Amino acid sequence: MTNPPPLLFRWLGAAGLEFSYNGFSLLVDPYISRIPLFKFLFGKVKPDEPKIFSKITAANAILVTHSHFDHLMDVPVIAKKFNCPVYGSPNTCALLERCKVPPTQIHTVAPSDEFSIGPFSITVMKSSHPFVSLFQPVIIPKKSEPPRHALDFGMDLQFSYRISAGSRTCLTDPGNEASKDVIDILFINTLQGSRTVRTILKTLDPLAVIPIHWDNYFKPISDSHGAPGWGLWPVRRVFLKPLKKLVYTLTPRGRFFLPEPFKYYRVEDILQHGHEFPSIASLYGM
Repeated sequence: MTNPPPLLFRWLGAAGLEFSYNGFSLLVDPYISRIPLFKFLFGKVKPDEPKIFSKITAANAILVTHSHFDHLMDVPVIAKKFNCPVYGSPNTCALLERCKVPPTQIHTVAPSDEFSIGPFSITVMKSSHPFVSLFQPVIIPKKSEPPRHALDFGMDLQFSYRISAGSRTCLTDPGNEASKDVIDILFINTLQGSRTVRTILKTLDPLAVIPIHWDNYFKPISDSHGAPGWGLWPVRRVFLKPLKKLVYTLTPRGRFFLPEPFKYYRVEDILQHGHEFPSIASLYGM
């Protein structure tokens, strides 16, 4: 009897993830371009295709949690290159249309939807976004031109995705909408503050907790580790060292796992052995 194939994942920086199972690549919020802060505030933006495709070499499907620029901006060019389906909210789908993604590749989803993509089983769940005045929910108007500025990528809804393959289940951040569930790996967004993080960890009982969106995504990922994103009001980020303490305090079974960007990991290895990215761990006295 042959062993089942391993479920692999890698962190793409910001909130981006790739899951790979039996040769099928499932992306979540891939954002590789990492525009600088000045351009975010004042300039026109577009995906950095050479940078994107130096890191993204396959995509069979893409899930989008919400339609802010750091989750959606790179998705249209990836979807068109690999001719793969994209799943997201009405705003996500409207922006994909404006970026000339073929309609046959665009799929609107809503909480409680369940579907299969290749070897993956997906459940769409509610999630919540931390309060940031520049990023309040809007309805994207119907226009023909693609978005030109970072703030043109407006959010309507935010989703969490329950992703299963083989015998393992992963969950992207549920925010304040966390509900009891049995999962192996929780990917938690550090931007939402300690109160929400505490609620999530108390509600769920993951075997491993992996932080995402902790890096400074206005800098190249090679530079952002030494300067995590802002932690001032109104964004009350949980930094890595306190997050690790919360994980070991509130999740009796949990491991804290800090991956290197773009490196593939076997989920089974994480659950059995745990890991911390050495240079980051030492930087934060972990």
